[in-house]
Amino acid sequence: MRDLASRLRSLTYFAASALPDLAGDFMMLDLSCQQGTQAAADLFGISVERQLPGNRLFIHHQARRVPYSTRFLFYGRRNTIVIDQECSYHGTMSFSADDNLVVLMGGQGELSLDATLYSGDTLITGKGATLWGVRVWVQGGTVCTISDGCLMSENITIRTTDHHSVIDLATWEQINKPADVTIGRHVWIGPSCRINKGVAIGDGAILAADSVLTVSIPKAEFWGGAPARMIRKNISWVHSHPIADRGEIAALRELFSSEDRE
Repeated sequence: MRDLASRLRSLTYFAASALPDLAGDFMMLDLSCQQGTQAAADLFGISVERQLPGNRLFIHHQARRVPYSTRFLFYGRRNTIVIDQECSYHGTMSFSADDNLVVLMGGQGELSLDATLYSGDTLITGKGATLWGVRVWVQGGTVCTISDGCLMSENITIRTTDHHSVIDLATWEQINKPADVTIGRHVWIGPSCRINKGVAIGDGAILAADSVLTVSIPKAEFWGGAPARMIRKNISWVHSHPIADRGEIAALRELFSSEDRE
């Protein structure tokens, strides 16, 4: 428990906000035994496949039970999932090996996410991050972060790796090592986008539908295309449409003002 708390504190840098304090209103379910997996099914509608040692779920008492399928598939040991209060997660979470960590914050209406983690990897979704259909692969000891207030449409893929190694035949060295993906606060990503390893997307940015992102995007820029390129600078977004709500615009201004203060 102490090691997990320390790991969560170290990840605050990636998440750009405080991660859950597990000393609060969380229950721990041991997913390596029948009692724990049955409790996950009865209380939260979560099915668990393969009971292996060290796998556990820390879930807030006020986590939402959603009317969709939620599955955890374990092929390794010592994997940890943290689900915060008012979290609307559903999907399939697969752990191919050992020592992975998933942290899912709440406060959203929809969190539809399928993910595969391999060994020593980390996946974080922030407060109010709304995902309508995202597929993530995290591999090579990397961290994938989707920060607070993001809005991501359906049929989106994110990878921290190419899945196979590319070798330079002059040096016999690998040239495509895995790398973290960091999606900042209040980012809007359109449908059918692909986000590749090593990419960082700045706060408030927008990525147009059907884009392929291979390089990082600064904050408050609009990008699109395959490969994606910058279309417009000094731009962001709010949820309300067709007429923008003035209160949401004020909140957007506060987001960027707080960044300037930081």
